[in-house]
Amino acid sequence: PVVAVMVRRFAAVDPDDTLEAIADYAQQSFQRDFPVVVGGRVVGLLSREDLRAGLIEHGPTGRVFQVMRREFATIGPDEPAERGFALLSEGAPIVPVIAYGQLAGMLTPEHLAEFVWVRGQRRDQLPKGYEVRTRA
Repeated sequence: PVVAVMVRRFAAVDPDDTLEAIADYAQQSFQRDFPVVVGGRVVGLLSREDLRAGLIEHGPTGRVFQVMRREFATIGPDEPAERGFALLSEGAPIVPVIAYGQLAGMLTPEHLAEFVWVRGQRRDQLPKGYEVRTRA
């Protein structure tokens, strides 16, 4: 399920944050794409490409709400991780995980790739005749 592969620690931004503040944070962290949140509810997404374009068009004092994506897919924590893979492969920079109407986590391409890699490494280390089974 999605809950097994979602990122739980991340920064969310406010629609009124300046693009410069977000760019500064992004340079000091590993996070490049952000959920835009008001009162625990996701109202948009800000990708690194949106941020770059916004800085060019609006300058450092531009605001997140001016460049955020307002249409985006979401997923529930109990849904199959494969659906999250599909959403990311269709071009979503991140996929917010929503539980009871609130932001509970995020799916990111980087985190999913790492999950798949780690899982593959563990399978390679199993003795012959053993297999990894997941709960359905």
